[in-house]
Amino acid sequence: MARHRRPGFPWSERSVQVFGLALALAGCAEQNGPIFGEWQGRQPLAGGNSSTFITLVLHGNAGDSQGGYDIQAIDTQPVFGDMNERQLTWSDRWTLSPSAGPGSVPLLVLHNLPSSQISRYVLLSNGVLLPATPQNHPDTSAESRIEGLRPVPKSSFSYGRV
Repeated sequence: MARHRRPGFPWSERSVQVFGLALALAGCAEQNGPIFGEWQGRQPLAGGNSSTFITLVLHGNAGDSQGGYDIQAIDTQPVFGDMNERQLTWSDRWTLSPSAGPGSVPLLVLHNLPSSQISRYVLLSNGVLLPATPQNHPDTSAESRIEGLRPVPKSSFSYGRV
């Protein structure tokens, strides 16, 4: 099968398609501004029959104490397979309060999340976010350790995108 090229056009149609795909993928890999960090984890839903997979992205520079966030919750109900999977996304602002004293840990507050989502976390020295108690301490119960969000490596392909 002979390739047809237009006069004055040095690339084949296939080359143009591959180049276009490469440009599109490069666009997907770009971040919108600096990323303070990204975390992922699972959280149980009320009733315990299903769970939510959480991806949290905090926008800002290292050392910032406030910025914007994007959080995505994917609810799955294994009883029905993945047919009833829901994907919810919220965006607003976050604040990180510094430690109050020795042995204290910073408190991360995700503003304007619905009550069904955990909006207050304690940032541990290893980068893990654990839900905060009403006294702003890390909730170290067995359930809370499951609900903790783990940091995503900055080398991850999707780092910083929800």
